[in-house]
Amino acid sequence: MDDTHVRWSVFGPDGRLEIVAERAAGGLLHAPLRAAMYRRVEETMLATIQVRHSDARGHTVWEDTGTIASMEIFGEVDRLVSISPRKA
Repeated sequence: MDDTHVRWSVFGPDGRLEIVAERAAGGLLHAPLRAAMYRRVEETMLATIQVRHSDARGHTVWEDTGTIASMEIFGEVDRLVSISPRKA
């Protein structure tokens, strides 16, 4: 993850799912946190999402790009990124 992209990949017996989300210009909105509104976070409704599913041999089963998507990154991002994936 960096300032403009989120890359996420998971794998299992059916292959691999890869998602790349690109953040475009957005606006600062208050983020809800339990019973109150938290600090402002950047959200965009102009994100682009690329998705690819490959089978266990690495052949692409399905691939597409969505050009109309919303995106917000908020919460315990460092903790989520540090979670080690299970071995398939």
